[in-house]
Amino acid sequence: MKCFLSVRGRDFDIDKFLSKSPWGPAVHCWRRAAPIESEVGQKLAGRKTLRDSGFQLAASQEGDDSEIKTQVRQVVRFLERHSRELRRLKRAKGVESKQLNFGIIWPRNAAIVWRLFSAELIRSAGKFDLEIEFSVYGATQFRPLRKKPRASSPKKKSSLKGSPATNA
Repeated sequence: MKCFLSVRGRDFDIDKFLSKSPWGPAVHCWRRAAPIESEVGQKLAGRKTLRDSGFQLAASQEGDDSEIKTQVRQVVRFLERHSRELRRLKRAKGVESKQLNFGIIWPRNAAIVWRLFSAELIRSAGKFDLEIEFSVYGATQFRPLRKKPRASSPKKKSSLKGSPATNA
């Protein structure tokens, strides 16, 4: 899975910010008051339009979801390489939320899942007022579901003498 930098705000002018940003072509954007595309999304949100504007940018590459250490190392490098742009983002007007969202898939048959975020990551994210979010996804969302078993034929009553079904 990847780690994403997500930025949003009700009055955040993403077009103005991204027009001067090297991130422009690499981001997924949304704009306040734009229609929520799907009926499912509308039902979940309880409204038909978006409440804020923002963007999402990959801060790490696709990797093994069970090994978050790789994501953490890549994100620390991302924060170092993009420190100038992150300082500009920190000063941007209208930004209400800046998050690094790390995702993992919940391992099958696991009772508990924990991952360690290094002090280096915490310090690096803190320099830019970035929150850290940890999203855990169910394994069935990313792996094919097993086929449902076929419906079995109705059970026949036992015709054997002496069986519990006939000794009532």
